[in-house]
Amino acid sequence: MQAPPGHQAAPAAAADSGMQAAAAANGSSSAGGGSASSSDFEIVVTDPVKQGEGVSAYVSYKVRTRTRLPQYNRPSCEVIRRFRDFAHLESQLAEKHRGIILPPLPEKNAVQKFQMSQEFIEDRRRALQVFLNRAAAHPVLAKSAELQLFLEATEDTWAVEMARGQAAAAGAAAGGAGGPKKRLEDAVGWIKGLGTAATSIVGSSSRAADAAEDPEYIKVRDYLVALESHLSEAHRQASRLAAKEVELGEATLEFGQVSRHARGLLMLAHQPVTGSQQAALNTIFLQASKSNAYCPAAYQRQLAAWVH
Repeated sequence: MQAPPGHQAAPAAAADSGMQAAAAANGSSSAGGGSASSSDFEIVVTDPVKQGEGVSAYVSYKVRTRTRLPQYNRPSCEVIRRFRDFAHLESQLAEKHRGIILPPLPEKNAVQKFQMSQEFIEDRRRALQVFLNRAAAHPVLAKSAELQLFLEATEDTWAVEMARGQAAAAGAAAGGAGGPKKRLEDAVGWIKGLGTAATSIVGSSSRAADAAEDPEYIKVRDYLVALESHLSEAHRQASRLAAKEVELGEATLEFGQVSRHARGLLMLAHQPVTGSQQAALNTIFLQASKSNAYCPAAYQRQLAAWVH
């Protein structure tokens, strides 16, 4: 199978410098382990490339390996792997080598995966490289068939092996029931696993496979979509409330002006009213009774003329 789009062969000088850096990391990670296998491997995880968009998006990495172990078919190899491949390797090592403390994988972060920032991708790349180098520095894991398969199997071979391992794990998880029925169910599960691997190789159903791969990611994505909808509704209601507050402020201002004018009228009520002042008051109240809208500025001018 060809490498995913975006993966191109890196210059030899860059690869050599990366191998030297990995060798240094190998030596530091295995300090105190009493193992000579740290000098048998140079492993670099490089060239992270984002594949796809939305729910089906993932990052693929080049894994370059140089080894002196005679069990490997070639002294150097390069494969394309993604995070779920590393997770499968970890589960296989844990199952086949019980009692050995495995180096940790970087934790899954559904929110960060949704954002796919450059910082998140680079941090994960470094953590995956450390994981492989520490596994290769272990005297038992370095010679394990699981690590060898991960480091040198082609993408097609690895996809089939992953499907086979997942089918076996599903059959073991079913547990309890035995007999022909269970064997039939295991066989069906294994066939389905091969079918999934085939569609993954062809690339026609990558969206569905990725969506089913990480339920936690799907759950967080749906939560964020719902949260965005609720926040939009809250913003709309807040805008309506702000508009009502503006209207209330204008009405309060108008009420204050009317109250001030009314107080002036009450004060003037205790003074003698001349004929011209009475005529002005009649004009004000007549306009107020005919007008549908109150105009404080006009009434203020009329009151000022009446007082003076």
